[in-house]
Amino acid sequence: MLDKEFFRQWLIRERNYKGEGSLPQIPDEVRAELAGKYVELVATLTGSAPKLMSAIPGRASKRP
Repeated sequence: MLDKEFFRQWLIRERNYKGEGSLPQIPDEVRAELAGKYVELVATLTGSAPKLMSAIPGRASKRP
């Protein structure tokens, strides 16, 4: 599934969040899984994987 439905379902199932109020805390593992799905989507749409930059937590990433 190349969309964010899994994330919506996770929010409902794990945090009982249905879009109202403040967004709950989201574990890094879930964030990484969501990012991976977007990388896969970009690769599917463009035919090549996107160039990614790593950022150190708590610091802004610097682009060349």
